[in-house]
Amino acid sequence: MFSITISFFKVIRIQFSKYYYSLTEKIRKIYRVLNVKKRSKIVWEELIKMHKNENWHFGQFDNEKYILTTFNLKVEKEQKFRYEVTQNNLKYHTFILDSFDEHKTTDIMVLASHLNSLLNFGKVSVNTKYNCVEFVYYGDLVTYMLFPGEIRSDLRVHYDITLDCFWAFSNLIETDDDPVFVISELMRRKEENNNN
Repeated sequence: MFSITISFFKVIRIQFSKYYYSLTEKIRKIYRVLNVKKRSKIVWEELIKMHKNENWHFGQFDNEKYILTTFNLKVEKEQKFRYEVTQNNLKYHTFILDSFDEHKTTDIMVLASHLNSLLNFGKVSVNTKYNCVEFVYYGDLVTYMLFPGEIRSDLRVHYDITLDCFWAFSNLIETDDDPVFVISELMRRKEENNNN
């Protein structure tokens, strides 16, 4: 009889905690919808909270509302990722190539074009003035304000695509292959990873 009573109260407690969590989430979303003008502040706080919860090493720049985080792209290569909160967007930004030789500009532009045709998230752009390649994505603040978990999800997608872009441009520079061969090799590698 005693174990049945404990089980009954355990079930009640679990059901109550689910209901309480659901209710608090609904109230939080209603509050955020009513205060949509504070979306920039809310997302900025969520972004900081996520970085702290993950124990990532990051630089926080409150006046400009951006965070710099360093992630590994491969064993000996680290890259800075910048996450900036603007009035309407959360901008995910990183450099794929910090610099490149001017004679490679055409091949790099062709590879960027091929990558952009495959992407449905973000954009690879080539800056010919500073000879660099960057990958940028803009996410809507209202989405992140209502569903803060999407920040982490989009951050992961941005990182994964950055890895692929980094591999493609590094391969282009190192092997001097035609961009078409580099992109076909990337697609083959992605297909193999999806099958495994």
